[in-house]
Amino acid sequence: MGLAGRIGELRATSGQDADRQEKAVEARDGAAPRFRHLCLVGLAEDAGVTPNPTQATAPRPR
Repeated sequence: MGLAGRIGELRATSGQDADRQEKAVEARDGAAPRFRHLCLVGLAEDAGVTPNPTQATAPRPR
């Protein structure tokens, strides 16, 4: 395989990587509200912290 063939392979791989990254970002963004909810409700109770529903994100551990 020549240089042109290798460049073509790299371009195809790069395109596949970009598609996978997009899907991963969508999955992360889709799971974020549930994770925040768990941090504010379930996980906070397990940790003995009183949940604050007006807070946008979970409190940071100290």
